Amino acid sequence: MAIVVLLHTGCDKIEDNKDKVPSLPTVENLTSSVSNGVANVTWSIPSNIPSSFARPLSVSIQVYQYRPATYSPVRVEIETLESEATSYSYTIPTDGNDYHIIVKLIGNITNPPYGTSPTVYSLGQTTIVKL
Repeated sequence: MAIVVLLHTGCDKIEDNKDKVPSLPTVENLTSSVSNGVANVTWSIPSNIPSSFARPLSVSIQVYQYRPATYSPVRVEIETLESEATSYSYTIPTDGNDYHIIVKLIGNITNPPYGTSPTVYSLGQTTIVKL
C-alpha cells in the first residue's frame, strides 16, 4: 500500500509541472507563392516569445501531399531550420496534388520544470500550394 501511495504522489508532482511549461506562440504572417514550380513560404517570428526560451529558436517544416481521390495526407518531407529562419522553398512535384506546408516554432526552455521535456513546439500554421 505504501508503494502505491509513493508512486501516486510522484506522478502528481510531474503532472502538476505540466501547467508550468511555457508555450510558444505560432508563427505570424504566413504566406506562400508559387513560381517556376517552387513554393516559396515566408513567415515572421512573433515578438512575444517568453524569456524562458533559449534563443535563437528553430523552425519545423512539414510537407504533406494530399491526393484528390482520397484526400488523405502523406508526409513527404520534414525539416528543421535553425537560427529563427523566416523562409523555406519547396519544389512542387507535377502530379496535380495539393501540398500542405506546416510551419511550427521549436524552442528549448532554459530551466524546464522537473519531469518535463525542455523542447516545446508551437501550434502549426498551414499554407496550401499546388502547381
